[in-house]
Amino acid sequence: MKVSAAACSRSVAAGAKVLAISDSLVAPIAKVSTLALQVMDFEVRNFCSLGASLCLAQALVVGLAFERERGASARGRRGK
Repeated sequence: MKVSAAACSRSVAAGAKVLAISDSLVAPIAKVSTLALQVMDFEVRNFCSLGASLCLAQALVVGLAFERERGASARGRRGK
């Protein structure tokens, strides 16, 4: 985890915006990120399921794709 937090810190210092997905808002990576989303995944017999985290990541990517598509469509209509 230290490597991820260090990479995140360097990215923010370089001017990048960093979104962290973590189970704790006080996690090292969440502390140094631009924005942190907290997700509570289930843990069964010391096995942590990443279902909720992966679902959130997928929803963000799909939302971004729809937003970009809508923006491209709007630019196409203005150009005609």
